[in-house]
Amino acid sequence: MKLGNLPTEWKYGKITAIFKKGNKSCAGNYRPVSLTRVVAKCMEKIIREHTIKYFTKNNLFTNKQFGFLSGRSTSLQLLNVLDQ
Repeated sequence: MKLGNLPTEWKYGKITAIFKKGNKSCAGNYRPVSLTRVVAKCMEKIIREHTIKYFTKNNLFTNKQFGFLSGRSTSLQLLNVLDQ
């Protein structure tokens, strides 16, 4: 972290197809999912938590920011727009 580099091994993920619905022989009925290393996911969570904390502490989020924030879901944003 001090060097600001992510180990090359952490950058690779295993891509797999997850069936959604419909005909299993149709490629369009699958969605790709990347399975990344656990250590990389943990690092993402740590960085996200610190970033959110910094932005919140310094009032860097606008009132129009929804999603990815606790208590500010995209559903709440939609209700807000409809109400206006």
